[in-house]
Amino acid sequence: MAGKCYGPEVYVAARGRLLMVRVIYLMLNKHIAAVISG
Repeated sequence: MAGKCYGPEVYVAARGRLLMVRVIYLMLNKHIAAVISG
């Protein structure tokens, strides 16, 4: 794979990964809040 050719699929993959991380982070926040509030 050449380092220079950044196709749209690379951008989409990076964006998808970022979205996954954000969703997991939000779910963890909800879980922690539920545990703290009892």
